[in-house]
Parts: sequence; structure tokens; C-alpha cells
Amino acid sequence: MNSTMYETTTATRATHPSSLFPQITRCKSIAQLNQIHAHFIKTGLVRDPLAAAEILKFLSLSNHRDLNYARKFFAQIREPNCFSWNTVIRAFAEADDDDSQNDSDCYKNPFEAFLYFCQMCSDGFVEPNRFTFPSVLKACTKTARLQEGKQVHGFVVKLGLDSDEFVASNLVRMYVMCGLMEDAYVLFMKHVSEYDNPSKLPRDKRTQEGNVVLWNVMIDGYVRLGDLKASRELFDNMPERSVVSWNVMISGYAQNGQFKEAIEMFHDMQMGDIPPNYVTLVSVLPAISRLGALELGKWVHLYAEKNEIEINDVLGSALIDMYSKCGNIEKAVQLFERIHNKKNVITWSAVIGGLAMHGRANDALKYFRRMQQAGVTPSDVVYIGLLSACSHAGLVEEGRSVFNHMVNFAGLEPRIEHYGCMVDLLGRAGLLEEAEQLILNMPIQQDDVIWKALLGACKMQGNIEMGERVAGILMGLFPRDSGSYVALSNIFASRGNWEGVAEVRLKMKEMDIRKDPGCSWIEVDGVIHEFLVEDDSHPRAKEIHSMLEEISNRLRSVGYRPNTTQLLLNMDEEDKENALHYHSERIAIAFGLLSTSPQTPLRIVKNLRVCEDCHSSIKLISEIYKRKIIVRDRKRFHHFENGACSCMDYCDVGLLLGKIKGSLQGNAENLLLSSWNSSVPLCQWRGLKWVFSNGSPLSCSDLSVPEWTNLSLYKDPSLHLLSLQLPSANLTGSLPRELGEFSMLQSLYLNINSLSGTIPLELGYSSSLSDIDLSDNMFSGVLAPSIWNLCDRLVSLKLHGLKELDLSNNMFSGSIPQSLTALNLEKLNLSHNNFSGMLPVFGESKFGVEVFEGNDPSLCGLPLRSCSGSSRLSSGAIAGIVIGLMTGVVVLASLLIGYMQNKKRKGREESEDESDEGEDDENGGTGGGSGEGKLILFQGGEHLTLEVVLNATGQVTEKTNYGTVYKAKLADGSTIALRLLREAVADEIVALAKSDGYKAPELQRMKKCNSRTDVYAFGILLLEILIGKKPGKNGRNCDFVDLPSMVKVAVLEETTMEIFDVELLKGIRSPMEEGLVQALKLAMGCCAPVPSVRPTMDEVVKQLEENRPRNRSALYSPTETRSEIGTPY
Repeated sequence: MNSTMYETTTATRATHPSSLFPQITRCKSIAQLNQIHAHFIKTGLVRDPLAAAEILKFLSLSNHRDLNYARKFFAQIREPNCFSWNTVIRAFAEADDDDSQNDSDCYKNPFEAFLYFCQMCSDGFVEPNRFTFPSVLKACTKTARLQEGKQVHGFVVKLGLDSDEFVASNLVRMYVMCGLMEDAYVLFMKHVSEYDNPSKLPRDKRTQEGNVVLWNVMIDGYVRLGDLKASRELFDNMPERSVVSWNVMISGYAQNGQFKEAIEMFHDMQMGDIPPNYVTLVSVLPAISRLGALELGKWVHLYAEKNEIEINDVLGSALIDMYSKCGNIEKAVQLFERIHNKKNVITWSAVIGGLAMHGRANDALKYFRRMQQAGVTPSDVVYIGLLSACSHAGLVEEGRSVFNHMVNFAGLEPRIEHYGCMVDLLGRAGLLEEAEQLILNMPIQQDDVIWKALLGACKMQGNIEMGERVAGILMGLFPRDSGSYVALSNIFASRGNWEGVAEVRLKMKEMDIRKDPGCSWIEVDGVIHEFLVEDDSHPRAKEIHSMLEEISNRLRSVGYRPNTTQLLLNMDEEDKENALHYHSERIAIAFGLLSTSPQTPLRIVKNLRVCEDCHSSIKLISEIYKRKIIVRDRKRFHHFENGACSCMDYCDVGLLLGKIKGSLQGNAENLLLSSWNSSVPLCQWRGLKWVFSNGSPLSCSDLSVPEWTNLSLYKDPSLHLLSLQLPSANLTGSLPRELGEFSMLQSLYLNINSLSGTIPLELGYSSSLSDIDLSDNMFSGVLAPSIWNLCDRLVSLKLHGLKELDLSNNMFSGSIPQSLTALNLEKLNLSHNNFSGMLPVFGESKFGVEVFEGNDPSLCGLPLRSCSGSSRLSSGAIAGIVIGLMTGVVVLASLLIGYMQNKKRKGREESEDESDEGEDDENGGTGGGSGEGKLILFQGGEHLTLEVVLNATGQVTEKTNYGTVYKAKLADGSTIALRLLREAVADEIVALAKSDGYKAPELQRMKKCNSRTDVYAFGILLLEILIGKKPGKNGRNCDFVDLPSMVKVAVLEETTMEIFDVELLKGIRSPMEEGLVQALKLAMGCCAPVPSVRPTMDEVVKQLEENRPRNRSALYSPTETRSEIGTPY
């Protein structure tokens, strides 16, 4: 490039206008521009200011900009026009520091724009205009040059350009970014006050746009200060809003932790017919992620695809993060794989972090290897995700390897987050001393997060001494932080040190330090519901409370006992259990069970860590209700399904064995358990036998392979614990619940020891346990039902140390096993359940009738009634007989009463004219009615059965499994229809009773049968009459017909009158007048899913009497009271 100055001439300006240079606008690279530039020099076109401006514009503002080239080219223009000055000033104002090509210039971008402005003013050839100052002010804002900015402000006022909207907005932005909100507010109010009168509002488009920009700048300033109240007030008062206005408020709420408000603002934006753009989606997705609003997140994803918004690295990463944090990691991985050519370090970080949150450490490491193979340099955020994944999975060696790779190969300096992950990793593995040394030797300043990680590990490992020391450090460094006080209280409470708990709580009270309240969110049908601890503010609070009671009862029925060791107050055990039942995540789960259909996964988000008791109870809830429950707490995700959690209770095999060792040996060191040490090969640990999945046992010869260490064996999924045998080992502790985590455990021998306490219910859930001997110990308390369920399949159940078994007031069914007699119990209580069959022989037992009362009537044997020699009916047969007989009695009684009342009324009317009929009655004769199809009952015909009379006088309209439907005319001419239930043997009735269409929910799920289940069956029968459809599986395809659901749908769709049977509506004026609607309501009340809500049978009869139609004199006598029970047919 030569240094010739380019002079402009009038001729060239006239001859070569800008429109004649399309080759510049079509230019695709700097190389092409070099050729065009050379051509212009050769032809002299370069002296044309328009041509020079076009070249400068390409060099400064295009995607192929080269500021060094632009700087040199601009220096060769002798008299640049205003457009050229504005172009170069704008280019450097909008440039970042990294745009500098390591040139020798002493000034860096973007402040060089201000220097060009000074040069423009000093040359005196061109005066700045309203397009100049926005770029100059932007340069001052970026470099925080407040003094220079104030000078520019004075120049603007001198030239009279301060009224221009874009100049004013950049002035306000400069003061906002430099922290002078008061000055910015004065400028803002001076400008907007000109438009107080609506008639003075700007009319031209540019002025209106500039006015909106000014408002947006001010709103953004308050958002940056965290003053969302002031920003919302300005937003509400805006005369006109743009999509930027909405984006500023949405991102402001999200960045300041007000996620619910951000989503509400997003909904308001849609209601205002403002279409979201790319920035809107990126701004709202973090709020959606934090609240776990998966359905809304899916909508955002669909909106982006439908409106062809490019899912680039930023939006793609935000969507991946959203799916991960909303519990759908599978969808997050799928989306990542769909982003083919746009994967960068941001997208890799998102997917690795998501896998880490869900405990999928091996997958996270696999994607890290793929990232390296793709040639993408990992960032420090990627290593945080990897270390977190290793921490959650207990991969100590892998975590150390990742940390070393980051320092030695990637050359990254570890941040406090990396050290925190390492401390958490080591602490979970029980390496507390190593974790503490890592903190003390850190080259950076320690913070509260890293000390809290160590404190949490002390709590997990039960190291009170180190826990107190760490808590003291935390309280000294951060005296106002509640987390350290709560953690120390938890450590004291877990050991029963209530004096220590009281001391910590008193100190918190004196310093006015409050614990953060637990809060959980759940999304149902696109609506986010928020629950606090012991929250009763929800509109469905009563239903939620009832569901919590049901959950509590069902948990107790499987032997669950709350873990109250983490409560910080020394209160009664019952009060502690009640406090645990109302934790926010349990309330959210109860609401989810109420509000979603069966099999629907529940997704919960909680602001704090899930406590140990809630963690254990949610596992059982997922098993009892057959639901997948996904909970995201402050640390990670928990996927509860079929009674298990994806986090494996934060334990690997080594940590599990450590807990088992501590529980078994009690407070004193045990000689046999001393071999359970990380320095001793796993094959030499006393009392343990291991086996691989292929059936081969673990032997010490296997450890000759260098890679096979204790740590590697802990992580080997093919290695299983086969047996634990420590008889006569002088064990003085208790039986650990962690034994239930070993799914392949077959034998457990801990007899002849001094173990005490209760037997944990988790032991009964072991799928392979077949031989257990716990005799000659000091166990006490209640035997969990899950253990009793093992009685029949265990080889040697010897629990002779137990003296009390209380399973009263539950819902257990079936027969009582004979193996129960081997326990030699002193106290037994099995009352108020659904046990049936023959009682086992307890020998010379002290157990009385009260021990077995309140069970199925078929329960027999001493001390109850003796069992007959005939075969015993099952509980299902009894239930079928009860339902059938009860329903038949009600129907037939109502029929006979109604008919007898009609006969009596007719007899009184005709007594004066029909004397010959009276003589026949006195003689006791029988006779038939005249006229086909008429039904007349004679007083002397008691020896005739109802079926004989109906066959003789009625017309058969339908035959079903239940009996025959007849249509007949009464003597007065009115027509009736009735169903005569047929007699059947017990086996046939049982087949009908077993139909799911008639079974109440508690009978289907828990096999609990009582009077309320009979009311439910009666309600189904009444619905069958009114609707004309049979419940249960019908048709060729065996489609299930749910009558209550059909009625609910009809009510919601406002088609209630169409639900009635067409045949039933013939000949009546109105279903309301004829009592059909009242009967439908009564039937639905009988079919309520909650048993306690259903009426009793007495209440049903009373309602039938009260709701009977008063105008049916043709069928019922108005002088009678009981005949209104009527027949529903």
C-alpha cells in the first residue's frame, strides 16, 4: 500500500456515485477488497469520497472487518467527509479489545474512537452531527471515561443535540454504566417531561424508536442496580414498549433470583401480542430451569423450531441446561447430538454438567473424551462438571485424575469451585484428613462454600470432633451465615446431644440468625405451584392434608419409621414425626399425587438439600404408589423409582461397609472388624464373602492384578456381597439399614452377639436374602412387616430376642404364617386388619380374642371360633358375597315394598266394588291377573316365587350375568322395569366381585374391604342403572369402562343430560323432576375415591327417601314413607 494522499474532486464525485460500486457490497473477503482497492487506485476512483467511504465501511463494519487496514486507509483520505468520520468512530466504539491486531499503536479499542472524535473536532473541516455522538458516548461508556463523557455532554448541549432521542439515550446509558443513577434520572426526566401531554408524543418513527430506547436504558440501569421495583414502575409507565423492554425485565428478574416473576412477565408478554425473539428465549430459559417448569421449557423449544429461530451454541446450550435441570436428561442428550456443526465449549459444558447433576459420572467422562477427540479445548467450567460427577458417584481416583489433568495438561488454575468439588469428593469417601489438608494448602483464599463441604462430610461420617472445629472456623469467618449453625446442630442432634443443639440455637437467636425456609416447586398442567414447610395456603390444602395422612399411614403399614435424628429441637417423638411429614417436598409430592393421573412422573425442585428422612420416605412412596419421582435439590438430582434412588444414598460399597462397621461394633473397637480397613485387601475382610456376576468367588489371587485395588473393586458393578457371617463376634452395636442396599445378599448370620435396637425394614426388601440368623441378641421394638414377609421363604429365621410384635390398625391381608410361632412372642397384636384363614397354633398361648379382633370374619381358630371342615372361602369370595347379598337385599326389598304399597292402595280403591275378590282373599285362594303383560300380586300367593310370577306375567327384555330384566304392567296400567338378581353359588359370585369395575380403589390397591367398599360397589351399580353401561372390561377389545370417569367428563363438557340411558328417559318429563339427577349425584358420592368421604349405607337410604320424586303417584303411595326407597330399575 503506497502512502499517496487521496484528494477528492468535484468531477469524480459527480461521475462516480456510490450506487456504481456494487462490487464493494458484493465483496466476500479482504483479499477481494485488496483487488478492488488496487483497481480504484489505478483508475483514480479511490479519490471519490463515496468510493472511499464504501471501502472504509467494509473494512470497519462488515463481518470481514480489519481495523488495522481501516486505520491505514482512513489516514490516506485527505479530507474525509462526515460519513467517513462517523464510520471510523463507530467501528472503533463497537470494537472489543481483542480486535486489535497486536499493532504498535499506543491506544487500544474502543477508546480510540474518542481520539478520532477529538481529531475530527480539531481539524475543523467537518462538524459532528447527531450520528456522531452516540458512538463517542458508547466509547466513553465502555472504557468508563466519565470525565471525557461529561465533556462530550457539554459539547452536545452546545450544539443543541441533547433533545435527540438517540443522543439522550446514550448520555443516560453513560451515566447509568458509570454508577451515577441520579444524574441519569435527571436527564431522563428532563427528556420525558416534554411528552407529559399525549398530544406532544413523537409522531415520526425514528423519534418514537429513540424514545423507547431511552426508557429501556433507564429500566436497564435500575435492573443492573438490583432495584427491580423501580424498573418495574418505569416499565409499567412506558408509553410504548418494544421487545427489548420485555427482554430487559425478564432477564432482570431471572438474574436477580426472582424466577417466578420472570416467567409471569414472559406470559404477560405473550398476552400483549409481543412475539418473543432469540434474546427473549435465552433470557427466560434460566428461570424455567431453576423452577423445573419442563412443560414451559418444551413450549419454548417448540416455539424456536416453529419460528425458525436458529438454535446456535448459546440457545442450544440454554435448552440443554433447561432439560437437564428439569429432570429430562435424555432429552438434553438428544438435543446435544442434534447440534452437529455448532458444538463449542459452551455446549459441551452444558451436556457434561447435566450428566453430572444426574449422577451419570461415567457418561460425563465419556463425553469429556469425545470433546477432546473433537479438538475442543475444555474450559474450567467443564472441569467443574467432571469433578462434581466424580464426587456424586464416589469416583475418587477418577476425580484426582481429572484435577491433575486440568492443572498439568490444560494449564488452568483451579478456582475455589474446583477445590470445593475435590473436598466434597474426598469427604464422601471418608478421607477427611486429606480433604482438610487440601483446604489448608490451597493457594487461593478459602471461602464459606469449601468449609461447608468439609462440614457436610463430617456430618456424613459422624466425625463430631472435626465437625466442631470446622464449624468454629466457619462461625469465625462468616458469623452471619446460618448454614454452619444448622450443620453443627444437625451433628449434635444426630448424636442426641440436645445440650449442644440448644446452645447453638440460643446463639442463633441472640444473633438474630434465621434458617432459610425449605421451599419446593412442582409443575402441573403448565402451572407452577410453590410450597413452603408446613404450608397450608394452597387452595387445595385440605385435600393435600388428607393425602399426607394417607401417605403417612401407608408408610407405617410397610414398617417405615421416621428418622428424627436431624431435627434440631428436643421435642416429643410424635411431634418430631409430624414435623417431618410436612416438609415442603412431601407437600409437593402429595399435591402431585392428587393432581396427576397414575403413572405420571412427578418432578420436584427444592431450594435446600433433601433431608435423610425425606430421602428414605420418598423411596418408599415411589414403590407404594408406583410413581417415578424426580427431585432436584440444591446439590443434585434424585431419580426415585421402585423404591430406589439414582444417587445410591450417596454411598459406594466402601462407604456402605464403613457405615455397617460403625453400626455393628457400637462405641467400642471390635477385633474381628479391625480387618475392615482400606489397607487390608477386600478378600481378607472377616465374615464377608464376595461373588462376581458370572458366579466366580472373589479370592486374594484376583488382587495380583495391579489395577485391582479395593477402590477399583468398590466401583466394580459385577462384584456382589454374597454373605455376612459374624456369629459370636462380640458385636455391641445395632443392625444397620445399609444391609438392604446389597441386592445379592443371601445369608446373614449375626447370632450370639449383643446387638440391640430394632430390625430395619430395609432388610426385608432384599430380593435374594434366604437365610438369616439373628438369635441370641438383645433386639427390641416392633418387627417391621417387611421382615415378617420373609418368614415363609427364609431357611432359618431365628429372631428369638424379639418379645413384641404389634401390627394392629393396618391393612394386611392373607393368612397368618405358621412361622410366626417360632418367635416365642410375649406380646402380640394383629387386630383391625384383613387377615383371614386359620390361625397358627401358638401352643399354650396367653393371647386372647382382643389380639385378633377386627379382622376378616373368616379368620378362625383358637382363641376365636373353631374352623369348620368345609373348604374356606378367600377374602375375595367373602367380599363378593357381601356385595352381592347386600345389593340384592336392598333392591329386592325396595321392589317388594313398592309393589305391596301399590297393591294395598289398589285394594282400598276397589274394596267397595269388588266384593268377590274379597271373598277369594278370605278363602286364601290364588289367581292370575287378566291381560297379557300385567303384574298383579295376590295376598294369598306367598308360596309363589317372584321369578315364577314375573315369568308368567312379565316380558323378558334382557338377560345378563346378574339376572333377568323384566318389563311388566301394573294393575293400574303403569309400566315398570325391574331386574331380578339370579341365585348363584359362591364361585360364580366371586368371579363377578373380582371385576375391577366394581372394586373400590383401596380394595384394588391394598385389599382392604369394609362397609365403605360396599358403598362404592352400590354406587357403581346405581351408575350402571342410570347410564345403561356395564363397568369393567367390555367388547371385543376388552376396553375398560370407568363409569365415574364417564360422568366426570360429561359434567365438565356440560353434557350431563346425555349421560342417562335412553330407555330410562322414555316416558318421563324431566330427569331433574324424576329424581335421576339426584340419583346420579348420590351415585358419584358413593364412588368417591377417598373412603372417608363416602356416605354410609344408612345415609344412602336416607338420601334416596329425601330425593324421591313427589309426583309419581302411579307407582308410589304418598301416604307411605318407606316405599320411596324404590327400585332403580
